[in-house]
Amino acid sequence: AAAGFTPRKLLESPDLHKVAIDNLMATGHEFLGDEDLEMVSALVASSFRNMSRLIAGFEAPRLSEEQRMAALGAMRLMTEPRVQSLGLEVALAIRESRQKQPLYMRRSAMQQDMIHRIAERLRPRFEEIESLHNELLSPSLHDLRQGHRWELTFEPSNIRAAETVGGTWDFNGHSSSQAIAVSDATSASNTALRGFGHSSPQDLQFFSEAPSKMSDKAVSVLAGVIEQAQFVFGIVNAPPLSPVAAFASSLGLNSRLIVSCNLDGQGESRNNLIGTLVCPLKFGSFGVDVL
Repeated sequence: AAAGFTPRKLLESPDLHKVAIDNLMATGHEFLGDEDLEMVSALVASSFRNMSRLIAGFEAPRLSEEQRMAALGAMRLMTEPRVQSLGLEVALAIRESRQKQPLYMRRSAMQQDMIHRIAERLRPRFEEIESLHNELLSPSLHDLRQGHRWELTFEPSNIRAAETVGGTWDFNGHSSSQAIAVSDATSASNTALRGFGHSSPQDLQFFSEAPSKMSDKAVSVLAGVIEQAQFVFGIVNAPPLSPVAAFASSLGLNSRLIVSCNLDGQGESRNNLIGTLVCPLKFGSFGVDVL
């Protein structure tokens, strides 16, 4: 057998599962407690294993041990506040672009406008970005991303989520509140989240047999698992027809997996629950693209 790690082997790796679990527990600290750890751990392991079984029909890139470790390191950066704060600026630039540009325009022109607005928003933070690049990016991760910059950020589901950014997101002292029209309902929203979305003792059974019966909390965790899987496939430059979309579709939960990054308290609590968990991971992903 050829040496190296395939995406399938990476998805089945306990090391990857641990990073994904840690990210979810950290990002979802407002509504995930110690009592949820078993549920989170099982959903991560089961989901990644199911995705790995869907990998077929393409020549998978093989990763060296250094590249495998770089991919794990990149996943950890999804919950690094300094990286998330850069990603928040990216999301706001995308939101601004989509508000001010025609609804229908060529994909290449749309992306060029977004890149221009991203550069303008990040210009005052150039020295910080350069410092973070030197501190956080390993040579192996830099090599993996060479020639693939912005592919993660410009994935269509990320564009749709960025268009919804609202409320006050705050990472490492960098807040969205000066950048867009927002309310100050974040603390009240988070208080509501702590009492919302209790998990069900049957969630793990439902995941295997009837995903539509899963609690909102478990579905939110599942959305966070899917987000991280998309990220790791992007990091290792796996072919675009990845098993992540196939896995997500197989669950029959599309309407419950819609992500809104608007924290202003409008809309269903369910969407706020998913957004509170998934959007910081998305911002971390955007921030990795910046670096």
